[in-house]
Amino acid sequence: MTFEITGGTPINDPMVSSTPYYEYKVEMIDPVDETGTGIFEPYVAGQLIENLQGGASYAIHIRDANLCTGLELFSIGIGVDLTAEPLVVYGCEGIFPNSTVTVNMLGNVAMDDLMFALDPVDPTDAITADAAMENQWGDPAPGDHTVYIYHQNGCTNFVEFAVDAYDPLTLSAEKTGPNELVAMAQGGYGGYEYFFNGTSYGSETTYTTNQSGMVNIRVVDANGCVAEVDLPFEFTGMLVIPNFFTPDGDQLNDLWQIRNTEFFDEVEVKIYDRYGRVVAVLDKVTGWDGTYDGKEVPTGDYWYVVNALGDRKTRYVGHFTLYR
Repeated sequence: MTFEITGGTPINDPMVSSTPYYEYKVEMIDPVDETGTGIFEPYVAGQLIENLQGGASYAIHIRDANLCTGLELFSIGIGVDLTAEPLVVYGCEGIFPNSTVTVNMLGNVAMDDLMFALDPVDPTDAITADAAMENQWGDPAPGDHTVYIYHQNGCTNFVEFAVDAYDPLTLSAEKTGPNELVAMAQGGYGGYEYFFNGTSYGSETTYTTNQSGMVNIRVVDANGCVAEVDLPFEFTGMLVIPNFFTPDGDQLNDLWQIRNTEFFDEVEVKIYDRYGRVVAVLDKVTGWDGTYDGKEVPTGDYWYVVNALGDRKTRYVGHFTLYR
């Protein structure tokens, strides 16, 4: 606070002040009576008296050069706590990241007594700052910001915060193998979760299938941004079935064995001779060496029935030639 003294005879002492002055002392009288504990000291017009307790009453004593005194009583109102905390919340609208900033008051203060200004050009007061009662802002530009807080009693405060920059979420996918495609997300908030045909694969970006058709790929980032694409996929990992083999012991084409079986969960193969007798039963990893019950079978044509089991159930029927 400041006060003004009129009348009396000012003290002129160049050793103390270059301008005439009076002496004063301030003593609390309530809630604690400190009468008689103060010490007079020089008071220059306009001097600010600080460190007074809110809610207390005081007596200010003044004295001039002739030791004439005066007394004035005053009270200090209870101040307001303008401590505040900015909260930046990131969200999403479709693939586009957004943010909301709210300035929350931490002290016990009525919001109706406050006004706020985001990045004012002139923050001197609520009027020059074009302040309003709104304490929340949507999508501030990326970078550093300052919110000024104005109380109706003239007290002010400010808080600072930063908004991070995020790019829109994008999703691409491409076929990388006969039975494989890879998805790749960029932008958004990271922490991607991938879905292939509605099933979550977590952070796994590779999807394998032995079926042709449209594959729906969706990615969701840490804050709920969603991007989605549909990729036409052609399965090209078909079984390759040899049409002949030569089990003559030269280690060249000595086994009749189906290839590309790794693209199927399970493969069952039965081989028949010309009389309909089953001469071999194979799985997806074994081949036939041209023997039956440990004996070599003769040159000729043999028939096969191949059942590719699992999600993709396919049957292949045909024949091949054994040469000796």
